Amino acid sequence: MVYNGPFVLSDFEGAGTDTKWSYVKNETYWDQKNVKMEKINLDVVKEDATALNLFQDGQTDDIVVTGELAQQMVDDKAFFSQEMSNATYVEYNQSKKEFQNEHVRKAISYALDRKTLVEQVLGDGSIAATGLVPKNMSFNPETEADFVKDSGNHLTYDPEKAKENWNKAKSELGIQTLTINLLSSDADSAKKVVEYMQGAIQETLKGVKVEVSSVPLAVRLERGNKGDFDLILVGWGAEYNDPSVFLELFTSDNINNSGKYSNKAFDRYLKASATTNASHPSARWQDLLDAEDVLMDTMGVCPIYQKAEAHLRNPKIKGILPSGPEYDYKWTTIE
Repeated sequence: MVYNGPFVLSDFEGAGTDTKWSYVKNETYWDQKNVKMEKINLDVVKEDATALNLFQDGQTDDIVVTGELAQQMVDDKAFFSQEMSNATYVEYNQSKKEFQNEHVRKAISYALDRKTLVEQVLGDGSIAATGLVPKNMSFNPETEADFVKDSGNHLTYDPEKAKENWNKAKSELGIQTLTINLLSSDADSAKKVVEYMQGAIQETLKGVKVEVSSVPLAVRLERGNKGDFDLILVGWGAEYNDPSVFLELFTSDNINNSGKYSNKAFDRYLKASATTNASHPSARWQDLLDAEDVLMDTMGVCPIYQKAEAHLRNPKIKGILPSGPEYDYKWTTIE
């Protein structure tokens, strides 16, 4: 691929392994006269408390905070929360018979209080998921209603339904207990999410034991690609503002479908949205709504929350713009 952007990547040794790199001004960029920053240095700091110390000591200008630290710093003049077009969800490894069972998948989803998770565990402005597609991203071509509003709430916290589905699963699978390995990256926020899930699932579903594996991102990606997990916590950001960004991840032949979810009706709706109805906006919109209905009705994937990032940012830094799942520094200046 060939790119021409305001910055070039420098001192980067490898995804998931490097902890320091830089963005350096690209002198051959077509609009380089409007790029004010000469260099932006990035450091990977996995512990919120360490990042906060660096920020307060003036050694860094922009950090992400979660959980208790985010709640403690909410009134600080440097605090702000940025809603992202980014979904965090759990994939079930459906190459294993336990997770091919729809009642197992539904039992786990019903056991999760997403509102408590985002408000008390993350505390960074993240939004409890009602479906897979994030809000404030895509809109009905006729009514301009948000996709999330048209689709409705597919995810509820209901311990009784969780237990009911677990009992059905036990009967169908001929089991009384189930041990689940829940895989995530070792980022601070991811560790908090899976630890919450571990407690919620074990407390609600008697006989289910959840083991948590928090590993470096490169390891999590490798294990996900190999199918070496039971449940895996995944985040995905929108490259463009359309529901298909997220829904197409779970078509049967998609390389990013790590859990191997496969549903013919779901595949048909996605195919129709990209072919038969591609030039018919209203019909295509309905295809995408129907696809999410199928995905959620079968709990093919378990959405958890729409990501927001709480930051402490030096008030002298201006013009960092959100760009999909990340940020655009073209217009950034320091007062």
